[in-house]
Amino acid sequence: MKITRDIEQLSPGLSPVMTIGNFDGVHLGHQALLNEVVTKAQRVGGESMVLTFDPHPLAVIAPQLQLQFLTTFDEKLSLFEQAGIAHVICLEFSTQLAEISPDAFVRDILKEHIGVRELCVGKTFRFGKDRAGTIGDL
Repeated sequence: MKITRDIEQLSPGLSPVMTIGNFDGVHLGHQALLNEVVTKAQRVGGESMVLTFDPHPLAVIAPQLQLQFLTTFDEKLSLFEQAGIAHVICLEFSTQLAEISPDAFVRDILKEHIGVRELCVGKTFRFGKDRAGTIGDL
């Protein structure tokens, strides 16, 4: 499984089928999304990908909470690999990333840098500044 931390270094033409999230615990819902990504990527000849963040966004946005997470980053990577994910993009979560609008996230990250072919997310998926982006914005 390939791990990319700098989206500027992505190879063009990957035709990614991806999901996005923090995946703490990689519960049954997460496992279903990962399976959907792998299945769809195989069907269209694309690359199965996960876009995740390190550190966890809440560790940056609300450090006073001192949250304990169910899985370490390395454990998540292992679970992604076991699920058949070919590529993980890990963005460093920062206060600057937290300020990106949903439109800019879709345009600049998903389309321009990653070139997403298909996206698989849960029904309650939110993204962008203040979690303002919804499935309808994708």
